[in-house]
Amino acid sequence: IAAHRHWLGKPLGPARRIAELQGPLFEAAGGDAWTSWSGENVPVAVDSGFLHVGPMMVYSPRLDGAMLRGPLIDLPAGRYSVVVELRADDYRNLGLGLGPRSKKLLIGPNANGPSSEDRKWETRVAVFATKAGKKGVRMELGRESSAVDIRALRIYAGDANLFRRDFEHGAVVVNATPEPQTVSLGETLYRIKGTQDPVNDGAALTAVTVPAWDAAVLVRR
Repeated sequence: IAAHRHWLGKPLGPARRIAELQGPLFEAAGGDAWTSWSGENVPVAVDSGFLHVGPMMVYSPRLDGAMLRGPLIDLPAGRYSVVVELRADDYRNLGLGLGPRSKKLLIGPNANGPSSEDRKWETRVAVFATKAGKKGVRMELGRESSAVDIRALRIYAGDANLFRRDFEHGAVVVNATPEPQTVSLGETLYRIKGTQDPVNDGAALTAVTVPAWDAAVLVRR
């Protein structure tokens, strides 16, 4: 095993999402987009086109003890990716919700500090499976009392959990969705030549179909 460590070589960058999403079906971005949003146990104000959400007014140890609520959105049954651009004064957890369910996210401050005008904007993605009907979008901001700015929130049809990471000698495609996904590779890559799984037959590929909840390890020659 030791003789074959790192056979893909060094990573050429972080993993990136490669899903081609439909939409957005809903978008909140810019000053006028936030007029229908309201805070529960947090103050909210529009500032230079983004929504500023202040610390909790009364402390709650629950993540849903402070809430930012958006409008109701009429959606057919399916899987949806919610993409939010935001920044925070301090490292913190928050919840991003669509309908009755929410997903926990972690965000952190810019290295220049919470008072800097150029704090780093971060993008976070959460995927939800929903039934047909009107769904409320929300952010849960309790437990940790620090301010959060939100620049944009968009909802896309489809599942964004399809990833690729490139290495010196190959690439890995990860399909973290419940459906098979076909990915154009933009180059010729090769399946590894294995002896256990017949899919690893050394074939040359310009596109690869990855089963649900699976991955493809491909090499360059």
